[in-house]
Amino acid sequence: MPDEAIGCGFHEAVRGVLSHHLVIRDGKITNYHPYPPTPWNGYPFLGERETDHEAVVDDVRRSIPMKTEETGELRAQTLTESRETLRAAAETVRGAGRVLALGNGGSATDATDLVGDLQRAGRPAIDLGGDPAILTAIANDVGVGAIFARQVIAYGRPGDAVVALSTSGGSANVIAAEGLADHVIVSRSQHIPRIQEAQASAYQVLCELVR
Repeated sequence: MPDEAIGCGFHEAVRGVLSHHLVIRDGKITNYHPYPPTPWNGYPFLGERETDHEAVVDDVRRSIPMKTEETGELRAQTLTESRETLRAAAETVRGAGRVLALGNGGSATDATDLVGDLQRAGRPAIDLGGDPAILTAIANDVGVGAIFARQVIAYGRPGDAVVALSTSGGSANVIAAEGLADHVIVSRSQHIPRIQEAQASAYQVLCELVR
């Protein structure tokens, strides 16, 4: 694991531990979804049901070590296997005029976080998911598949770099915007929350290397 990664992802580990989905109504826990994820995760009000409070607390308590271990293993795999890729990507970003960052859903919030980190480090960066007027105009007039590609065309200049985040690796609008990527960092998991946590550690290391 790169030395720069030490201590970089504490808040991501916490987010992983707290990734249960709970809905509390009238003092009762409803629609609890334990690890591993169920089809309803992400949409907690669908399939709502009451759940025994003590059973929920016990399941959360037992799952914390398992989640922490899985998160740590995936983070280590991602950063170790991508050590040289991260260094090469950092060189690209360091030499870029501007960084254009993008992603869907949770990856959009990570792109926003990345842009903020780069800007605080004095690096010009643009969050392509940050303007709802632009996003909805392109989605309405052209299609969702073009919401990032059109912005790359509009904002991008020779020498700029695009950082695209995707937990699936198959998002059509992300692929359309990035073209043929020069540097690819892969987290080998099918569990989206764990992938996001590992990716967050990767871009935090990228920012440290750029600095």
